[in-house]
Formats: sequence, structure tokens, C-alpha cells
Amino acid sequence: MHITHHFTPGLRFAARWKYAARAPSGRACWSRLPLGQPDAGRADPHGAWWCVRRCAAVLRREMWQSVDLPPGMPLRPGPEDVALALHALMPRWQVQLSAGAGHSPLQSCTRALLAGGGAVLQLQSEALNRRPQSTFWAWVIGVEMHQRMLPAPVKPWPASRAPRPAALLAIPFGWSMPWACGYAARVQMNSDGRCDVDGIDGQWRECRCLAAVTLSPAQDDQRGQLGERGQVDQFGHAGLLQGHPLC
Repeated sequence: MHITHHFTPGLRFAARWKYAARAPSGRACWSRLPLGQPDAGRADPHGAWWCVRRCAAVLRREMWQSVDLPPGMPLRPGPEDVALALHALMPRWQVQLSAGAGHSPLQSCTRALLAGGGAVLQLQSEALNRRPQSTFWAWVIGVEMHQRMLPAPVKPWPASRAPRPAALLAIPFGWSMPWACGYAARVQMNSDGRCDVDGIDGQWRECRCLAAVTLSPAQDDQRGQLGERGQVDQFGHAGLLQGHPLC
């Protein structure tokens, strides 16, 4: 079995998280991306806007502090509100909302990520061991692909041996971010709409995926990103954007 992780382009997690951005002067640089805590002064109990701002900042290559939500957004947004906000922030991108039933979120998020985009999930955890049921959002920044290897030199590989998505790599709102790691949790979808959210620090939750909102670049933008696919290298870079100074 061959396992690969594919990430949103422009991320860097060799130590503290950084992403490729442009400073106010216009120069390209690496900007630090704070994770694991709410944004100061912003009421966001479920983390929807926390996910939206970071997803949009990374895809737009902008400083995350400058990403302002459209006016009139609710405190506890539903999936439709999140999709509208992302469309307003990313008008040239394709924004799609899909229900959380079955493997649909896994497939839609995989397509977006492999095209150079991103996604956010709305999850609902099950009540367990005196922990009440809760709803929260997760920013999807990668996908885990599995591929069964055939003895060489069998080519081309049959469709049954092609890489298949096995899990989404995400940062659930409020979860701690371990040092120098590309994701906080692995989200594995089941056919009944439930999913196992396994944190790399030992957390585990059984959840139900309520919705997925994906962003994909327009066709013209996709052709411009062919050299920036986010397969991670040995230094914790996702994409080919090394060498920039810190913002």
C-alpha cells in the first residue's frame, strides 16, 4: 500500500505554520498563521468564520488579518451562510455546497484539493462519556490517498489500482496544533454519514458530517497552478514556494 498526503498549495509547516502571502508592499513572503485559538475580539462559537478566514487567506495569498467577512453575517452561520461568505471573498472561484451524507464530502473535498483549492466541514460530535453533543467546523487542508501497488512492470495500472481518497486532513476549530505537523486530525468518512475524527495528539470523536463547502479555482486559474500542487516534501512545504522571507 502506497500512502500520500496532498495539501492545499502554499502551506509550510516545518516548524510553526506559515503560508505564502504578499505583504502590503506587494512582495512575496511567508506569513505566520495562528492556529488552535479563536480570533481575538470575534464572537465565533462554532469556528465557522475562523475556518473561512484562514481558508480564504491561504488561497488568496493575503495576510489573514486583512480578510474581512461580508457585512451582516450571523453569529452561528449555517452551511449556506458559509458558502455565501466564501463566494463573496473568492468571487472567481467555484464554491459548492454538498450535504454530509455518505462519502459525498470525501469525494467533493478531494476534487477541490487536488485542483489546488480547499474546503471546510460542518461536523456534529456524538454525546460520549458525559461530553455533550456539539457542532463545530473544521478547515480541510489535505487529503490522504491510498494506492495498492502491483508487481512491476504491470502498466498501465487498472482503475481498481488507481489512487483513492481514504481520509481528509483537517484542523478542527479549537483543537491544539502539534509542532511541525501538517494537520490536527484525520477525518475518515463512513457510508452511513458518520465519520471518525482522529486527532494526532490522541483526541478522538465520533461525528456526523452535516455539510461540506468546497472551493476550486476556475479553469483558467487551474492551468496557472500546475506547478504548485501541494504534495508535501521532506521539509514540510506544500507547494513550490520556498525561499521567500518572513512577512
